[in-house]
Amino acid sequence: MAIAPQPILSIRGLRALAAAAILIVAAMSQQVLAGEPAVVLMGNHPVADFTNFGPADKDRRLDLEIIFALRNKSALDELLAAQQDPNSPDYHHWLTPNEFSAKFGPNLSDVRAVAEWLEAQRFTAISADSQDRSIRFNSTVSDAERAFGVAIVASANGLIYGNTSDPMIPARFAGVIARIEGLDNMRIVVPLSPASRPGVVAAPSP
Repeated sequence: MAIAPQPILSIRGLRALAAAAILIVAAMSQQVLAGEPAVVLMGNHPVADFTNFGPADKDRRLDLEIIFALRNKSALDELLAAQQDPNSPDYHHWLTPNEFSAKFGPNLSDVRAVAEWLEAQRFTAISADSQDRSIRFNSTVSDAERAFGVAIVASANGLIYGNTSDPMIPARFAGVIARIEGLDNMRIVVPLSPASRPGVVAAPSP
């Protein structure tokens, strides 16, 4: 009885399988960050062509900032509408910064919990401002990559850098943290001339 020859995978096929395996492992690892359940902070990385970029210097210093999400969003939407409604008792009744922070800013317990987590991740110079809804802190590229599960790349001259994917945060901070500033120094530049080449151009932030 003739036996059909078994197909032999080419080097290209083996590489494709290996790449697929890496993607599967990466997808699985995205569920855990620093030993606890994690979620992806969507929309928190620059849209740019990183083809000619390489790994950023691991010791590069970064000035980072966590921006907290607003609380009671539905109540805020109602208030904003009422402030523009002449028939509402809240018409043109503006809140002071302290009043706004108390009603819609982050809970102090959440600010404290995030600050403690940042400290545990070896970040330094941690400074919280509940009225600005932010925590500022310093990091190296290496620590930021580890803590937020991202890769940070840089241009050949090192002037432009950015994270290639959205960062991860502990799942307990979902809905608490809105975004992380400082993982990149890029912005989207829109060509002024119609004759300019369309597309997204990366440029260092001022």
